[in-house]
Amino acid sequence: MATSIHPPPTLSIVRFGSCRTHEVAEGSHSERCAEHRISANHILPEPKFALTDGHVMMDATAFDRSAERYFNELHMAVAYFPGIFYSFGWGHTPRPFLGLKYPSPEYDQAYGEGVKLFWEHVKAKGWADRFSLYVSDEPHDQRPEVIENLAHAIRLTREVDPAVPVYSSTWRHVPAWDGLLNHWGIGQYGCFPLDALKQRQEAGDKVWFTTDGQFELDTPYNACERLLPYYCFAHDASGYEFWALAWYTYDPFRFGWYSFLYHSFSAEEHSYDRYPNGSGHLAYPGELLGLDGPLSSIRLEQVREGIEDYETLIALKRLAEQRPELRARIDPVLAEARALASIPNAGGYRSTEILPDPDALLQVRAKAWRLLGN
Repeated sequence: MATSIHPPPTLSIVRFGSCRTHEVAEGSHSERCAEHRISANHILPEPKFALTDGHVMMDATAFDRSAERYFNELHMAVAYFPGIFYSFGWGHTPRPFLGLKYPSPEYDQAYGEGVKLFWEHVKAKGWADRFSLYVSDEPHDQRPEVIENLAHAIRLTREVDPAVPVYSSTWRHVPAWDGLLNHWGIGQYGCFPLDALKQRQEAGDKVWFTTDGQFELDTPYNACERLLPYYCFAHDASGYEFWALAWYTYDPFRFGWYSFLYHSFSAEEHSYDRYPNGSGHLAYPGELLGLDGPLSSIRLEQVREGIEDYETLIALKRLAEQRPELRARIDPVLAEARALASIPNAGGYRSTEILPDPDALLQVRAKAWRLLGN
């Protein structure tokens, strides 16, 4: 049984990643995501943007066709703004926009015009509540210039419309971005203090959990894959994002690890690093076995199970609101579910510490179903 929630919860959004062993078939991966109640990160093809006579122009013809399918046929809940609006990651300087370099007045004008074109378009289509603008990945907040660069990038969008959700996977709370960043990507193990989380939510900010380094092949019980929706329920987060669905440097049927990859964290910081084993192995390339489309995994099935648990808990919470006479029986079950998602915790690498008894999840779910059957 899975209780249906309308509209569908945000809950999870996945970046596909790029693969060395094969090309990602966007359509088939989108379908695999939809089957598991996951939203793919971008809608492809993205709108075409061009700078003409000093002003930004947008052609969203092909994008609109894809978005109709994404939202109305695949029933995905959310997506990011087109990738052209992504500003920078780590310790880098914001990248050029339509060939205009940062910082400059021309850059600011064009970026704002582009955001306005897309935002007004999706508002007219009725999709505005589905989109967030992913402005920066893991910004190095210990660097003063990064603090200011991200603040500037956010202001450009907020000047268009303060209602635009501007997202960054900061992991930590950065007070300098309070009142500017209105969609935070936070770590679920305690690096973003709960008092700060509550303050940001009370201020109207949106929160997702971000999970890099938490979904790995080396973590027993698929604890984070299954528990992230519990964290969302317990801490009033509307979703979580993870990287990636299908990302390989070797044949994943033969090797569960990655090659060393060159990384440029800033103009001065460079290194070769290996990602944790299997962080992008949630769907497997069926074509390597002569099969059509991506193959699911035990871990991906646990992602879906967790989302269905979330839907069940939301339905139970609504039942308590509708039938106060059941609260004495419902509230202990909801409290039991919230206790499974405590913050701070040992984190995804220590999955047996955060979920020492995986049967606890099944017991909560069974109790919730019995109450929903009343």
